[in-house]
Amino acid sequence: MERTNQIFMLVFCLLLALTACTKKDNLTGDNFSDVRPQSFFYQGFDLGFSFGDSIQVKGNEKVLLCGHSGAVEAVTVLHFNSLPKDFVIPESKSYQDSTWIQLSIIRKNASLRNSTVLQLYSLEQHWLEDAAHELDLSAMTPIGETFTVPDSIGLQGTVVKVPIPVEFLNQLSAAQKDSLSIGIKAVDDDTWCEMDSRSTGKGPRLAFKYQKPETKQMLSIDMLAARDSYIVNGPQSTIQADKWVINNLHPSRMYVHWLDDWSLFKDMDGNTLDEVSRKRVTINKAELIFHLKENPYYKAGVSYSLRPIWVEKDSIEIAMQLTGSDLGSAALPTTGFVRGDSMVVDITPFMQGYTNGKKPNKGIVIKSEHEMQSFGYMEFYHFTAASKKPKLRVVYTVPWL
Repeated sequence: MERTNQIFMLVFCLLLALTACTKKDNLTGDNFSDVRPQSFFYQGFDLGFSFGDSIQVKGNEKVLLCGHSGAVEAVTVLHFNSLPKDFVIPESKSYQDSTWIQLSIIRKNASLRNSTVLQLYSLEQHWLEDAAHELDLSAMTPIGETFTVPDSIGLQGTVVKVPIPVEFLNQLSAAQKDSLSIGIKAVDDDTWCEMDSRSTGKGPRLAFKYQKPETKQMLSIDMLAARDSYIVNGPQSTIQADKWVINNLHPSRMYVHWLDDWSLFKDMDGNTLDEVSRKRVTINKAELIFHLKENPYYKAGVSYSLRPIWVEKDSIEIAMQLTGSDLGSAALPTTGFVRGDSMVVDITPFMQGYTNGKKPNKGIVIKSEHEMQSFGYMEFYHFTAASKKPKLRVVYTVPWL
């Protein structure tokens, strides 16, 4: 009986302690406290600019680029191995209609005024995927007529077949060539398209029907490109003071800095936190909110991916190039779709580091995860603009003990 009473008293004391720690207007209790997340918006930016960087095409990209973006041009290159020996393609319509390069177009310029027109070229040079930039494009020879990409591209891409002249392939056979390299260029300025590469399994294909002279038997071949890549020519993106530009083709990155204002961190009663309490704050979410000024690429169904990077360089006071040791580690990228005219970049771990005093605020660099992999381009309203200024939004929870 005595032991039962002891157990009862112990349970009673525990319940009493829990009841005492739980706020009466918050019976469920959050860490036995009624502390709630708070938030603020801040516009105290004092420096922002864009700068370029040099990135090489690796040759294993999932997308092939072809076309023009301003003064920069991307040229697709393909290579096909193991052509049949001593073949002849009769110059009849049925054979010509079966002779083509197949491309899976996944995206093109959205302008209704300028169709994307492609031209095939013969490329008499040896090359590797990760060194295609070494090719001499001035030595390419046009093949056949131009081809116009359909205006409408399906959500899963659109397969097109670009004709190759029969006489060109017959000349290859007569010269006893067992391989073929092709270049593809967009004819007009400000037109472009993106295509699936061979690494997706839906890459460029070469197909034609042919005969062996000794048998006259009709045979056919349909092969995936053995190699594919693209070459990007043109000026590197420059330093642009008071402009925020993300450009994938020759990359442009953004630098963003704001002045620390610790008076924005307050307790539940509206009192400014002292330094000790502020350093114990939990940052639930911190986001940079930008408004788009130009967005020719990231329309419906096209996702962006922006990654923030710590800046390690001291005393950045003017627009400059930032590379190598100037930059530190990066956080996870923010990936999503443009909604309206705004876009956010999650910088929660950066703000946590600044707030707890473990990292000084030297600014943040924002880069695209699709550098040299698409024709993506965005310009944001700068903090010096008359309207649509950027904001820093912070959600935080003050310490409850």
